[in-house]
Amino acid sequence: MYLTSLQILKITALLPTYILQLVCVMAFTLISTASIANSEFDRFPLNHQNKGDSIGKYVDYYLAPQQQKDIHDMINLPSELWQSSNQSVPSFSLVTGDIWLRIKLENQDHQRTKKILHLDYALLDYVEVFYSYGNSTDYSDHYRTGSIYSYSTRPIGDSAFAFPIHLGPSQEVTVYMRLQNDGFIQAPITVWDEVAFYENRLMSQSLLFAFIGILTALGIYNIFLFLSVNEKTYLLFALLAISTSALVSISSGVSIQYLGLDLKTWNERWMTVCLGIMTISGALLPIVALRLKYTLKPYYYICNTIALLGVWIILSAFILNHSTRIGAAFAITSVSIVLINILSIHLWIKKVPGVRLFTISWGLFLFGGAIMILNRLSILPRNDSTEYLLVYTSLTGLFLLSFSLANRINSAKLEQERAQTTSLKLMEKFYNLFQNSLEGIFTITTQGELIEANPALCNMLGYADIDELKSSVKSDKLFSDHDLKNIMKQIREEGEVRSYEVQGKRTDGSNFWAAVYLRTDQFNANGSEVFSGALLDITHSKESQLKLEYLADHDPLTGLYNRRKFMSSLSEAIKNYQNKNVDSSVIYIDLDQFKVVNDTCGHTAGDKLLKELTATMSDLIPLGSCLTRLGGDEFAIILSGYNEESSYQFAEHMRQTISNFQFPWGDLMFSLGASIGIISINDDCSSVEYVHSLADTACFAAKDQGRNSIHIYDHERGEAQALKSEMHRVSEINQALENGRFVLHQQLIVPTKTGAYSGYYEILVRMTNRANEIIPPGLFLPAAERYNLMPAIDQWVVENYCQWLIKHPEHLKELNRASINLSAASLNDVSAINFIINCFHENNIPPEKICFEVTESSAIINMDKSLPLLRRIRDEGFNLALDDFGSGFASYGYLKNLPFNVLKIDGCFIRDIANSHIDKTMVKSINDVAKALGMSTVAEFVENDTILEIINDIGVEFSQGYGIAKPLPLDSLINETIDL
Repeated sequence: MYLTSLQILKITALLPTYILQLVCVMAFTLISTASIANSEFDRFPLNHQNKGDSIGKYVDYYLAPQQQKDIHDMINLPSELWQSSNQSVPSFSLVTGDIWLRIKLENQDHQRTKKILHLDYALLDYVEVFYSYGNSTDYSDHYRTGSIYSYSTRPIGDSAFAFPIHLGPSQEVTVYMRLQNDGFIQAPITVWDEVAFYENRLMSQSLLFAFIGILTALGIYNIFLFLSVNEKTYLLFALLAISTSALVSISSGVSIQYLGLDLKTWNERWMTVCLGIMTISGALLPIVALRLKYTLKPYYYICNTIALLGVWIILSAFILNHSTRIGAAFAITSVSIVLINILSIHLWIKKVPGVRLFTISWGLFLFGGAIMILNRLSILPRNDSTEYLLVYTSLTGLFLLSFSLANRINSAKLEQERAQTTSLKLMEKFYNLFQNSLEGIFTITTQGELIEANPALCNMLGYADIDELKSSVKSDKLFSDHDLKNIMKQIREEGEVRSYEVQGKRTDGSNFWAAVYLRTDQFNANGSEVFSGALLDITHSKESQLKLEYLADHDPLTGLYNRRKFMSSLSEAIKNYQNKNVDSSVIYIDLDQFKVVNDTCGHTAGDKLLKELTATMSDLIPLGSCLTRLGGDEFAIILSGYNEESSYQFAEHMRQTISNFQFPWGDLMFSLGASIGIISINDDCSSVEYVHSLADTACFAAKDQGRNSIHIYDHERGEAQALKSEMHRVSEINQALENGRFVLHQQLIVPTKTGAYSGYYEILVRMTNRANEIIPPGLFLPAAERYNLMPAIDQWVVENYCQWLIKHPEHLKELNRASINLSAASLNDVSAINFIINCFHENNIPPEKICFEVTESSAIINMDKSLPLLRRIRDEGFNLALDDFGSGFASYGYLKNLPFNVLKIDGCFIRDIANSHIDKTMVKSINDVAKALGMSTVAEFVENDTILEIINDIGVEFSQGYGIAKPLPLDSLINETIDL
């Protein structure tokens, strides 16, 4: 059901013609009214030509709202109290009380005549007619009828009110009418010849029936359309058409005449209900048809408000009196039609597709409604022209509206079909992706039961096909109860699950790791919630991560906890003492004579000794305490719940165990001793570094006592003697800083593949004594670190290296990269970092030529402080190298979050790589991870060609060590020819 563009154009072109015709009719009527109003007729002449003559101009009226008047009062009422209507159709607004009308008729034929006086307003509650012939002061004939009476009381069967008049030749009659109504009152009175009346009523009733029938049929047809396609627009239009039809039936009296519905209250209420339904359906139609919710929100809310007012109109039919509710209903309905027209015109101006016909149809409907309202308010006269125009405009508007809605629905259906076609194509693509994806895709219930899965998930779990997988998972859910609980909690809180790691088991019994991605999908047929997700097999990377996480806290040789774990456990012990008053002690152990084994039998023997000895030592460690290897032959134990006395007893037992340990190697048998220092944690132990320093001091004191002994640090004495030598070192460092007794050295770093000089080296610092003899860094750096002198040394190195580069601009040009070590203290000192960065900027040294080396423990031990400074260094353009990676084995989880672009593999893995498959595997793993993260790699401790060849095969980019080049003074880069 739609109109072609040509038909729409024709209708649009004819619309001004209709409007012009209406204006002409109105003008003609008004002119006629004005001319007749100036004439005065005492009586209306009756003759054989009376065929619907309007006698409104001959009507006098009297309003009697305050007191009741009977017919005798009105017959005797003085003429000056009667008022002339001067209207073709006498009309009265909402009036309470009686309205009396008086009409004088005279038969001018010379024979007896039969006429019918027709009052064409079917909604009058009470009509009483009196005939007074000649000059009589009494009445002869009398009729009483109205909507409050049964239809059978009407003298002539008609949808309105018709009364017979029989007059003899030249006979006069005065007709008195008494009218009552709760609503508007109109008196369209006409005089008809009897035969002409019935002919006219037949024609007008036929036209009215056609109008009502067309509207009703249109509504029923749209109801069937709604039931067949479930389109709300059809239902709303059907309600609009049927309610309009019912309103016309009631207001024209057809419902009374032919349906027998002559109950006044029923008619009045249902007229209000019809107006309410018209308002609701008319307001909701644009919302549904024009999708106002998605196009124009303000009009969407306006139309919804109008619809709510329509509901109020319906409710008022059973609450308010008729005169109040009918006035309000007409006002609201009129306003709603005007607003809908404004809306449609606005959308037409905005060139919304398909809205032009909608606008024209509502315009015609508004035009018809305006005629009816102006007619009922007596602003426009009521005659055949206005009545026909009312019918035709309303009917045409509804037809065009029907076509407009059908057009939009058909367009929407085409769009929906296109969308469905597109959706099917997308679903086909998704299905292919689902079937061929490398990830395991699945759908599960909230209880973890599997609904759907793709082939990749079957392969991951070891099943032959989906049916086998489903049947198995019915009894064994896809996730464990613990994992399922965590997954459901996360999806409720965050709306989805990303990278949740689970461990599963394949059908062959092997374990695997997978990352879960999950989100709420939909509701299945029984209304329960389901989830869609994917499993990504991360077994290889997870196993590597778990291995590295283990090594992050464990010594790779002995399996004991390492220095990193020791420092964190010591921090926890200090907090437990401060917060919970839990006693703890630190046992610091240094093996005596271990160096003899290494020097006599080599590192292999030394490694074997350490493995066997630590296994024996571990058997003595009580529950809740931990044994750690700090490095080389140094160990530490944190005893939880031990005071000083019990700690000494434990230390003595440990010393005796170590002393009794025998290590055979070939024909040799070795015995060891242990120098043990004990420090009890008390109120003075404010930091990990402080406690560590005291334990180291106590162990040093035990060595000074002659080794293989135990020394308990005395907090009260302060152990000044034990610290004297260390303080001497501190004094020497301060003097060296003041007197410039530090010197810069360099050690080359070369590409592993070529082994040639590439302008890449590491800056090293050395200290000289007063005799200008070199002091190795191992003799002064530990004291500098312990007493926070490292930032000053770092700043001296940076400042002096910058000055050296300025003196040698040719070298600066060919420089590729220079690595400078940053201590943990500098890395946690904002002012030190500022000084270092500014030094390079002020001397115009390109930051990309500088690489700062940071040890693994420095970067991780206080990450909250160090990480922002590391990121700032990278943002300034400098390179960052993670030094000694592997000594503490930070996990890859840390590595991928740190801003390093160079990774230096610790020498403990490089030194024996030719003889250790484990070392080789670890180096390869570290190198692979570094490459994946976009980092270049440097191997330390490359001491011979065999090691160089192995790391070259692994793919390590750069090499450093005595097998490449020994440390030399910095000036050697200028004064000597570099020969590798």
